[in-house]
Amino acid sequence: MLFGTWVFSALYAAMPGSWNDAPPLLHVLVHFNLGAENVIAAWFSSMLLLLVAGASMTAFAVDATSRHSRTLLHAGWVVLAVLFLGLSLDELGSLHERASTITRGPDEVVVGWYALMALLWSVLLFMAAFGLLHARRVRAAPILMVAGVLCFASIPFQEKIEIFAYRAAGAGWQRSHGWLLLEEGTELAGSLFFLASALTYATAMLAKRSEAGGVLVLRLPLVRSLLAACILLALGGAGMIASRQLFGSTPVANGHGMPVNWFPAALAFAAAAFALCAERARGLPAARSVVVMQLVASAFAGANLYGWQFIAAPSLFLRVVLTAALTVGVGMAGMQLFRRVQGVPNRLGIVAWAVLLLWGMVSLKSSLVAPLLYASSSALLLVLLSDAAATPEELTASGRDNSGGMEASPPAVEPAAHS
Repeated sequence: MLFGTWVFSALYAAMPGSWNDAPPLLHVLVHFNLGAENVIAAWFSSMLLLLVAGASMTAFAVDATSRHSRTLLHAGWVVLAVLFLGLSLDELGSLHERASTITRGPDEVVVGWYALMALLWSVLLFMAAFGLLHARRVRAAPILMVAGVLCFASIPFQEKIEIFAYRAAGAGWQRSHGWLLLEEGTELAGSLFFLASALTYATAMLAKRSEAGGVLVLRLPLVRSLLAACILLALGGAGMIASRQLFGSTPVANGHGMPVNWFPAALAFAAAAFALCAERARGLPAARSVVVMQLVASAFAGANLYGWQFIAAPSLFLRVVLTAALTVGVGMAGMQLFRRVQGVPNRLGIVAWAVLLLWGMVSLKSSLVAPLLYASSSALLLVLLSDAAATPEELTASGRDNSGGMEASPPAVEPAAHS
């Protein structure tokens, strides 16, 4: 992505004329530009932050079952997950850019920017304190977390330097490729440091548990899991509707991102991750075609590909080819899942997923894309959860109650394939 950013900026700087006269190659290369909005690079950065949120919840799940970690501090992983979930939404929705322009009073004081800086430093101080106070149980985890904090803390200073350079140069100022790569690279590095910190912590704590003769068993009671999933999906759907009402469903002239696109993109990405992990946890080969189609759907929504001219209004031949390719991909994935799941409701859910996914990606009406893709990923997630969750009878038969939650069990109690 950084290489793509450098290539695009160099070619764009040398391009004569306006963006409307740019060759088709630049319209493709801009999707690898981390400095742009509504492109694949922005989707990539957003999903990386979403992965950090997932890794933080993984660390919390490991901590929550440890007798030595059942303190108030381990809830900090949940706070981190919520923060990175918000950062992921901001990356696609440009929320902080909008907030930073809020002014008040006759002198037009930029109160939004000051509030944003206060929030940023509060969050960074919390991250550093949590890493030093709690994550120090694993030596590398706080070091990685503090490195991530330093990366994020340096970004406002980099932006200030650029602002001073702009004011000094006047109308002839052009943003340096080096400063652009440094800022975007620092942001990616910060995300990767936090991802590595959470995964290192969870892995090390699981290794300690294994040495002590125990494994971590995650129990998914059917009714409670489906109820919790439906509540979360309903909240996400409400957020998508609210973001459409507040910010609209079309790109704005100043190039801000579209918050409405984050909800189907994040849910499609989460469903892909769940499909990958659920199969491997049961010792089965992953349904790769399903994962691929979900990632394509996530990028399609998150990068606003349905709104780009070379996709939204191609020649008839190109549209037929794209539709045929998507139909084949969705059909193969649907058949693979259809054979694996059990029960009529689950199989009907797979059919609904395939129909909604294909409809959302070939629909000529852009306002339908986000809700259709959100509904398709919701159907897939519910089917996968229903297929993976244990019924009360299965939990009772395996020697565990159906109260939900997680527990640590000795290796002899739980077969290795289900641990």
